[in-house]
Amino acid sequence: MTDKIESSVKFYLTKSPYCSSMLKPDKKGLQPFLHSDLFDIERIIELKATQLQKALNEVGIKNIDWFKTDSQGIDLRLFKSLDDKIQKKIIVAEFEPGIIDAYEDEDKLYSILDYLTKNSFWLSDIKIKGVPRIP
Repeated sequence: MTDKIESSVKFYLTKSPYCSSMLKPDKKGLQPFLHSDLFDIERIIELKATQLQKALNEVGIKNIDWFKTDSQGIDLRLFKSLDDKIQKKIIVAEFEPGIIDAYEDEDKLYSILDYLTKNSFWLSDIKIKGVPRIP
């Protein structure tokens, strides 16, 4: 799934599959963290892709009650790619945004909070998790 209308995307397969993403890992930003090696790129592939709103339209989904994403750096982009009518009716939105520089040009926590606040959403819960930073 992507926020743009494209037929394929570059996808970075990393040492840990949980760190693989459409965004390139930010090696400089990750360097001081204990888990930085999990983001080592093992190979880059091309994947077929479809834009989220297009996929919803194709299957006839006009409303979303609960939006949940953990898309390795593009959570806000996916949310913003939804039609305004759908966004405004979402009851719950869950994101797993970056708080460190893990990917190049990733959506960060502060951007998500800013966008949601400006669009009448409010924060009900936040769980910050982290890893040791060892230079």
